[in-house]
Amino acid sequence: MMRFMEALILAAGLGERMGGSKVRLLVGGTPLVILHARRAREAGCTRVVAVVRQEDEAWVSREMDTVVSAAPDPAGSLALGVRALRDPLVLFVPVDTLPASLVTIEALVQVLGPESPDLLAASPVHEGRGGHPVLLRSSVLDPYRTEGAAPPLRDVLRALGSRRARVVVDDPLIAHDLNYPADVFALTRVTPSFFIP
Repeated sequence: MMRFMEALILAAGLGERMGGSKVRLLVGGTPLVILHARRAREAGCTRVVAVVRQEDEAWVSREMDTVVSAAPDPAGSLALGVRALRDPLVLFVPVDTLPASLVTIEALVQVLGPESPDLLAASPVHEGRGGHPVLLRSSVLDPYRTEGAAPPLRDVLRALGSRRARVVVDDPLIAHDLNYPADVFALTRVTPSFFIP
């Protein structure tokens, strides 16, 4: 896998539609944010940064670096997380998905390798549906490094046009968001429960 890659997990939402904080959502008995961090490390990330709310910082920080956000929108939380990054490649992971397979992440890394310097981002596609994680060159996140309102990441990625690769993968999990309890049950066959620190 490529060196000098770090992961940024966006996990500061309230989880109101889920009925509990998604950062605390248990999958197989483990909080989802920790599953994402473990997968990122397995994929070769040298560092994992999670953007979380204040009440989750203490327990999450035992597993990874943290940035605390009270921003009212994902773009604001992303801007805080971006300022903590150091490496030239960033694996962006929203916490409200199940971890992608290692094969999927490896496919993104292969596409965004040094032999493709004109490409700035790679995102997975399964059966015509895009999803996460997204691998980015750090420069793509420059709009989040300046003061002022930041655009949604989907708009930043869309503006890349042909400099963003869409990588076809055999991984249906990339296209499923976990927004409601029914979403969790559909993928895990378990009623959602939440970690209590």
